Parts: sequence; structure tokens; C-alpha cells
Amino acid sequence: MSTADIPLGRPGKESRKARKSSLDIPRIKLLSWLGLESIVWGVVIGHIVKWIGNALYYIFWQSQASFGSAVGKKPVYTWNAKDFYDRFPVHLQNGLRWVVAVAIGIAVFALVLYIMRKLLQGGNALVQLLSGFAAMCAGATAGLAASVGLSSWRVHWFATQATPIWWFTWRHDIRDVGISMFATIVVLFMFQKPKYPMDDEPPAAVYARSIPLGVGVALIPIAAIGVLAWQIPWLVRHGWAVPASYGALASEVNGFIMAGTWITIVMGVVGGIVAKLFISRVADDLQWEVSKRSAAKIFRRRNSERGGLAGKLDSAFSGTVLRTDRVIGTPAHRLRVHWILDNRPELPERNLWLTRVLTGTAVAVLPLAAFGAYLTLVGPAAVH
Repeated sequence: MSTADIPLGRPGKESRKARKSSLDIPRIKLLSWLGLESIVWGVVIGHIVKWIGNALYYIFWQSQASFGSAVGKKPVYTWNAKDFYDRFPVHLQNGLRWVVAVAIGIAVFALVLYIMRKLLQGGNALVQLLSGFAAMCAGATAGLAASVGLSSWRVHWFATQATPIWWFTWRHDIRDVGISMFATIVVLFMFQKPKYPMDDEPPAAVYARSIPLGVGVALIPIAAIGVLAWQIPWLVRHGWAVPASYGALASEVNGFIMAGTWITIVMGVVGGIVAKLFISRVADDLQWEVSKRSAAKIFRRRNSERGGLAGKLDSAFSGTVLRTDRVIGTPAHRLRVHWILDNRPELPERNLWLTRVLTGTAVAVLPLAAFGAYLTLVGPAAVH
């Protein structure tokens, strides 16, 4: 039996073992055409993520709008996210008691829900619904009770309602660190080293917790680098710098170090690298899903052209003939697609809503990236 005659079904143990050993997707070397192309892709993806971040930052934190205005009257409602974010430390001081009350309510809700589910484990859907409703009521009651008890409590970090001086730079640094971190995560996400796809079928819970867990852990090295960066000016002033005898070089390098504009990028990149440890499994799984869809289009087109063969690949489609089908994407994506075309594994079906969310996200980010590019290059955020 030739390779072309193997049905496109889920392989048995012997076939699976043979195909597992044939996962020979070549490693992309940095000093190669694919490596250089990958660098270009990384730069492009990084800029797209940056533009998306700038667009979201502008929409949510730098926009102001009025609604329901009438002639000769003040607006019924004014959206002023700019003031909220520009004076966020002050607003946090003023509303901390409400934050504490909400946190207490959520904690009580989660605790009651956990206890009742343990006690009513195995109950019918109505019992589960009633237990959830009771937990919600308990959490809301705890939150209201806490808000009444904290109604006269207020912290006094700042003497006035004016924006603290340090927040003028911190609010932009937070944005830059976040954009650098997510750009690094996306780039690493798209270039995740492949593992055999049939050995990795993460459940929905893994998807739900991977990104939040990765971002949470990334805050640890970000905070550590921030503490070290706080001491950089002191180190430069006390001799940890390029000696003045190097002239212009010393002036440029020491000035660049003192300016600290690079620190936020380093913080974000290191945080993204650490987050990769927690998202690698999901990244690999999603890359296989995207690659499977690309390969499926080639299968359908080729089968249609050759008479619609069902369940098999014609031998004319194997080998180098498949290489004539153009696959658009990063080098890592193209290598995965070609491996699927050569090995024809039975990849697991994914949840329909997962694919819908991925498709919707991919479509939604395009106008955001375009708007962010406008803001950054020629719009309000451009350097004129």
C-alpha cells in the first residue's frame, strides 16, 4: 500500500507512532532566509500590536464625549475617561472604600458558591441555579454591608485633587510596558516551537487561565526590573558609566542610559518571555488549528480539481506538487502547513465557539491597528 492510499482517518497505534517520529519540522535558524524573514515578521507584528495598544489606549483613556445634549442645556451625560485615567491615583483614593466593599462582596460570593456546590454536588440543574442565586445574594449583601460600614472611611494619600507629579510619567510607562509585553507574547505565540499535535489537546479551562496566569507571573520580573531601573541614575552618577575619556560615545551612551526610555521596553520584553512559559501549550494548539484550516483549503481545492476524491489524497497531490500551493503567513506557519500536507494527521476538532472567537478577534484587530497607525503616524499622537 502506498502512502497516498492511506485513508484520512484517525491512525492506529502503529501508524501514530510512525507519524509521531516523522514530526521533522525543521528548526528555523536565525542566520538563514527564513530566519531573516521571521525577524521581519516579528517587527511587523510588534508594530501592529503597538498600534492596537495605542488605539485602545486612546479610545478608553483619552477620549471625551457628551450624550443627550439639548439646545441651551448642559449634556445629560459626559464620558470623560481622560480625567479618570489622568487622575487615577486621586480617584482611587476617593473610591477605595467602594473598591474594598466590592472585593468583599465578590469574595463572599465565591466562597458561598464553592461551599454550596460541594454540598449539592450531583444535584439537578434547578438546584445548581438556586445555589448560584443564593451565593449571588450573599455576596451582594456582604458588599452592601461593607459599604455601609466603610461609608466614613477614607485614606489620605494626597492633600489635593490634583494629579501627582509622578503619575505624569507612570501612566505612559504603564502603557509602554503593556504594549511591549503583549507584542512579545504575540510574536512568541506565533513562532511557538511545534510539538506533535495529537498529543496535546488542552481543555477549555487551560485556555481560560493561561493568558491571565502568564500576564500575572510576568508582573514579577517587570517589578524587579522596575526596582533596579530606579537605581540606574544613581549608578551612572557614581561611576557605573562609560568613562568620559571616550568623548562623544560616552556622552551619547550615558545620556541614553540616564534618559531611561529603553527601560519600559526591556521590562515588557522580559515579562513577555516569562509569560511564554505559561502560554506555550495554548500557543502550539492554536497554531495547529490555524495551520489545519489552511491545509484543509488546499485539500478541498485539489480534491475538487481532481474529481472530488472523498477520504483519500490522490498520489499526484503528494510530494513536491503540494509545494506549489502558496501558503500565506509566517515561516513557522508555512512549515506547519506543509507538515500537515505531507503527514495528513487526524487533528482534533476544536470547539466551534473557540474558532468563532478567534476569527472575530482577527477581524476586529484590523481596524484597530489601522486606527492606531493613524494616531501614531499622522494623528494626535504623532510627533509633529
